[in-house]
Amino acid sequence: PTPEPASSTPTSTATPRPSPTPPAPEIDFAPKWTIGQRWGYELFKTSELSVDGDIVSSSFSESEASIEAVEATAGGFVVTYTLESVEVSGSGDPGADSVAQGLAELTVGLTFEIELSPEGKIVAVRNPDRLVSALEQAADEATERLSGSLAPADAIDFRSAADSLIASFGTSEGLLSTGLRDMDIFTLPFGWKAQVDREYRLSAQLPNPLGGPPIPATAFLLVIDSEPGDDEYTVDWLHGFEGEEAEQALFESLKQHAAQTGGPAPTMDDVRGVSRDDGGDFTIDTATGTLKELFFVSTITSMSGASEESRTETTEFILLP
Repeated sequence: PTPEPASSTPTSTATPRPSPTPPAPEIDFAPKWTIGQRWGYELFKTSELSVDGDIVSSSFSESEASIEAVEATAGGFVVTYTLESVEVSGSGDPGADSVAQGLAELTVGLTFEIELSPEGKIVAVRNPDRLVSALEQAADEATERLSGSLAPADAIDFRSAADSLIASFGTSEGLLSTGLRDMDIFTLPFGWKAQVDREYRLSAQLPNPLGGPPIPATAFLLVIDSEPGDDEYTVDWLHGFEGEEAEQALFESLKQHAAQTGGPAPTMDDVRGVSRDDGGDFTIDTATGTLKELFFVSTITSMSGASEESRTETTEFILLP
C-alpha cells in the first residue's frame, strides 16, 4: 500500500512562551499646578533630646501653613508660602516656653515669594528685604509685649535669639535653611521620574541645616501604586549621612558661619561622629501635582565627650480639606 503523505502542519508538545511582561510605568512628578491653586497643611512636630539613652528634654509644636501658586514663568513657577499659626509647648519651663512661643510667632503671617524651577526646586526668594523689615518690626513688638511678663534673663535670651533670626534672614542661605525649612519638604517629590515598584539606591545631597554646602548622602526610593487606575502614588524614601565627607561639609559650614558672625572658630571635634537618618513616605496626585499625605522622621545623632547625645524630631504633615 502507498503510505499517507506527511502532514505539512508542525506539531509540538512544548509550552507556549508567555508574552513579555510590559515594563513598569514611569511616573513624572513635575509640577502641574494652575494659578490660584492653594494647599493648606497642619504640621505636628515632636522633638526629644536624649543623653546616654535617657530623654532629658522634649517639646511639641502645632502649626498651619499655606502654599499658593501665583505665577507661571518660562523657568517654572512662583509660589507663596505663609506660616498661618503656631503653638509651642512641652518643655515644662514656663519661661522657656514663653520664649519659644514668642520666637515661633515672629514668622507667623510672613509671606515668602518663592521662585521654583520647572522641577519644583527652590531657586530664590523674591522679597527678602520686605521679609527682613517685617521680621524686625515683629521682633520689636514682641520684645515690648513680653518685657513685662518674662524674667529679665528670659527677656535677654528672647531678644538675642530674635536678633540671630533676623541676621539669618539677611542671607539667602538663612532664608532657605531657617525661614523655609518646612517649605522644602513640600517640594521633595517634584522633578523626579521613577518607575513603579523599582527600588532606587543612589547618592544624594541633603540641604545643609547651617546654610553651607550640601552634605553628601545616600538615599533609597520606591514608588508604589496602591490602587492602579488612579493618579495617586505613594513614595517610600530613606536618606542620611555619616562619615568623614559629611563631617567635612559640616565643618566648612561652621567655619563660614563663624566668619559671618564673628564667633569662635570651630574644630573638627565639633562635628566628629555626626550622623543623620531620615525616612518617610508621601502620597502625591500626579494629575494636579498635589501632596495628599506626608510623614517624615529625622534622627540626628552627635557625640559629646563620653556621652551620646541624640535628638529625634518627628514631623507629620496633614493636608487640610
